[in-house]
Amino acid sequence: MSNDGDNNQYILDLNDIDVLCGRGSGPNDRAGNIDFRNLVLTRKAEYLAATTRDAKGRIAAEIVANVRSRGGRFLKKLSPQQAKDA
Repeated sequence: MSNDGDNNQYILDLNDIDVLCGRGSGPNDRAGNIDFRNLVLTRKAEYLAATTRDAKGRIAAEIVANVRSRGGRFLKKLSPQQAKDA
């Protein structure tokens, strides 16, 4: 079960384009996370070359907008205790 932080909904079914926040093989192996990492890699040189915080923030926002424009969501997995309390 995941919680969509933008509007505090509980999501039970993940799409292939969703990005699951977290570490380890679970999130890293998801198609949405793989696509997200590839997108970040395509913008890495531009980000590193940016000289202002504003420019770096704009690049990050564009990456997020790209994922969301395709219907992707950024989700986090609830712990068993959080799911029980929900």
